[in-house]
Amino acid sequence: MTKFTFLDTVNRESNSQKITALINALKPFQDEMENIQRMDTQTIKISPEQLDFSRDISTFFAFAIAILILSGYEYKLVPHQDEEGRFD
Repeated sequence: MTKFTFLDTVNRESNSQKITALINALKPFQDEMENIQRMDTQTIKISPEQLDFSRDISTFFAFAIAILILSGYEYKLVPHQDEEGRFD
């Protein structure tokens, strides 16, 4: 839960409800801050835009490989003859 989501959804009828909502949202806020701190200390920093781009590229390559496999696939029906000379 980000700050802006919290501000949009908080109940503003009374001060006690606002404080209660803030106390209930404390754990998600703390988790978000810890996550941001971990991301800042990483040796390899990847921005969300770079992550989206790499995800799009990998999806493109997956589709391209699937199309190559499906276009090059050829099904050959090999008739099977039983002992009496009949074909299945």
